Amino acid sequence: MNSLNNDITDMVEQIREISVTIGFIRIEVVKTAIINSNILWTQLLLYDNEPLPIKIDILKDIYTPSIKTIYSSPGSGLNTESDFITPKSRNISVFLVNKGYIFVGITPREDAAPSVFNFGLLRNWGLDKHTKDFSKIITLFQGIIDQDYDILGHSAGALVALNYASHTNQSRFKTVRVIDMIGQYPPGSQEFINSQISLNAVNNLISRGSFTDTDILGFKYLVQQAQTNPIGDSGFSRPSPYTGNFTNEGLLFFSLIFTGQLPGTITATTGLPGSWYLKQGFLQGTYAFGTLPTDDIYGLAHTNINTVYNTVGSIGSGIYPLAYDRDFFAVWSNSYPLVWENVRVPVFYINTELGIGDASHTISLLRNSRVTYDIVRDYGHADPVFSDTAETDFWNILIH
Repeated sequence: MNSLNNDITDMVEQIREISVTIGFIRIEVVKTAIINSNILWTQLLLYDNEPLPIKIDILKDIYTPSIKTIYSSPGSGLNTESDFITPKSRNISVFLVNKGYIFVGITPREDAAPSVFNFGLLRNWGLDKHTKDFSKIITLFQGIIDQDYDILGHSAGALVALNYASHTNQSRFKTVRVIDMIGQYPPGSQEFINSQISLNAVNNLISRGSFTDTDILGFKYLVQQAQTNPIGDSGFSRPSPYTGNFTNEGLLFFSLIFTGQLPGTITATTGLPGSWYLKQGFLQGTYAFGTLPTDDIYGLAHTNINTVYNTVGSIGSGIYPLAYDRDFFAVWSNSYPLVWENVRVPVFYINTELGIGDASHTISLLRNSRVTYDIVRDYGHADPVFSDTAETDFWNILIH
């Protein structure tokens, strides 16, 4: 244990020494843990002159030297721990470490926002801001590790990864790995039009003084209610012709399976579901309505509900800037200057059938990359990271 403590101290000192040169003024060690007896997990907060810190999660094999580093960016409203390190003993970060990587997760600053905060400070925290922070941490760690590296992103984090790749020509940078995201919809398609409608709605909200998307907070509330009072009345009616309100647990499962049908932050303006871009939902499953709400039968196909509970328990603030939303919709509708031809490293682009779905138009734009593209059938948007069988279903396609 003393040797591990020394390793952690040495690593923090190395980070502190280099971080000063790129503007960080304080480092806080949040937690350290051993996973599966061979992996050291260290979580840090890095403070600079910005109002919120960047959280870093580092996982490495204690006994076997790494051959490469992988930097990851999580989905919007999530952090590295909730997206990539859950459940603790079997997750994509552990898988990657066992493949020979040092895993470095880079959590956006908004995860650290307290409930009482001047959210107007997030007004301009869009894709550029997230990409610059991502790049800043890569620069920091490459100054310490100095080995070949890949980047990985899930959902919104995948756009950060692709945007980073379009601006970077570092010789050590080798591969982009995308988990379920769209880059651009085909011009004229309904999704392209929906993106334009959504972009206008978000710009309108920002101009009126709204700066945060709180949709993930709704899931945090649903999980809390499902855990504490599963058969209680949720207050939300079941769809016609079924009568009565969902139970708390029933509403959670329905929301996880059919996320693409639910209202969201901009629904009142657009008339579209909050996650209209999902073909079905976060997680694949089934929901059968009974005569009474307590007769409903439901379940998840690939992901254990306890993984969902643990994930939500690891989320920080759960909010993210509307400027981040704005730039997603702008990229999707070709209104953001992401130059796809500038991505010149190999790209592993793996989507899900029931999440984002087909990304073939995006693939056609990556004309200077060697792209490995696949759609995993019967998977929802979050199944790639949470499914009990994700290693064989998804990770072995993404990493090979």
